[in-house]
Amino acid sequence: GKYTWTWDGYSNKNILDTRVLKNKGLKLQLKAKRGVLDIIDGLKFDNKAKEVDWVDVVIDRNKAKKQGTVHLRVNFDDAKPKGVNKLPRKNIRAKLNNPKNANKVYIEGRFVKWNTIAKNHKCRQKHKRVRSFQNLKDLGIAGIRKYWSRDIKTPKDGTCAVTTIATSTAAQSMDDITLRYNTNRKAGTSSYPGSVAGVYSLVVQPFVFD
Repeated sequence: GKYTWTWDGYSNKNILDTRVLKNKGLKLQLKAKRGVLDIIDGLKFDNKAKEVDWVDVVIDRNKAKKQGTVHLRVNFDDAKPKGVNKLPRKNIRAKLNNPKNANKVYIEGRFVKWNTIAKNHKCRQKHKRVRSFQNLKDLGIAGIRKYWSRDIKTPKDGTCAVTTIATSTAAQSMDDITLRYNTNRKAGTSSYPGSVAGVYSLVVQPFVFD
């Protein structure tokens, strides 16, 4: 006769890992017994990502609240810094476009008039770069973990706590994420990265005022 088996991708330990599913050595092995004969047959899987190969997911459903981990491979690109060796611009001094803060700068937890700041104060000096490209990459990785992790609720499975972990690499990575050291200049707006073959990239501009 004919028999149908289904498999949801989870292991015997109730863990789904797409890295295992994409492993070239993964295959289905069927063992059957007919009388005194042992019949063993195998079936190889396609073993490749359906859409993109720069993300992997691990789901552990052993606990009441499922635990999910998303592994992203990201490639950071170093953009030309802005504001280094330059004085602060006026549009940086006027915070939040509030008229009462015109010609003021926010330092040490408060707004003060620009002309009351001592000329030898660090905020009136040409800015020197204080964070390396590696520092910016560390900020980017920490930001991805903080802002791209969340609890996801589904009608069928309830709540799953998802943690997103990024790894900096050029191999099998998503579209490049451009990091720009931006200080003493108007803060830019970040945008989402496009597809691997896309034109646009994520621009992250940590604003440093120190």
